[in-house]
Amino acid sequence: MTTKPKSQFVKIPNGLIRDPNLSSLEYALLVKFKLLQFIYRSDKFLINRKEHIKEPFGVADNRTIKKSLESLLKLEYICNEVIIDSHSIGEVHLNRKLLTMNKNYACIYGSLLRHIPTIDCTGVRLVSYYESYINRSSAINQFCYASIETITKETGLAKNTIIKYNKILCDKGFISVDKHKLGTDYKYDGKDKIVFSKYNNHYTVNWDKIIES
Repeated sequence: MTTKPKSQFVKIPNGLIRDPNLSSLEYALLVKFKLLQFIYRSDKFLINRKEHIKEPFGVADNRTIKKSLESLLKLEYICNEVIIDSHSIGEVHLNRKLLTMNKNYACIYGSLLRHIPTIDCTGVRLVSYYESYINRSSAINQFCYASIETITKETGLAKNTIIKYNKILCDKGFISVDKHKLGTDYKYDGKDKIVFSKYNNHYTVNWDKIIES
């Protein structure tokens, strides 16, 4: 059985990871907020625009930050309007009801956010998505085999975007993709023709590479 190396992680509900209403930046912000929740042992904590968002996430436009925070409030992942300007540090109040853990969650390592400069928030979202479908307690099938159509539906990402960032993640060694082409079990249809099937790709998340890089 493949296990993930020891490092700080947070438990993210699969329903959150697969919420197509969340942009990749908004998702990555929630991972950051969960890490801060863990550090401060509280659903309420203060964030600094420059220290916690602009520099780590490479966001230069204050309006983008404001829009993302407003979206998280609208989607009820946070409970309050977060105001961060040159004169104030914002308070975030996470919605415990939406972020409460149940058996359907993925363990996402904080080290993943460190790679945003090279894999972008979209890469963070995809790694998390693949992890959400992997059963780490099982000795077999340590991979995600969702179709591109399903990934698009559950993340809101376009097909070309998924393909682009899969390549980036593969080049970094953060994921491995076992590509499946047309195959057959040599069964025949009603017209006596061989039935071909195309199986979904298998996506493996390489946490050791992510944490050690």
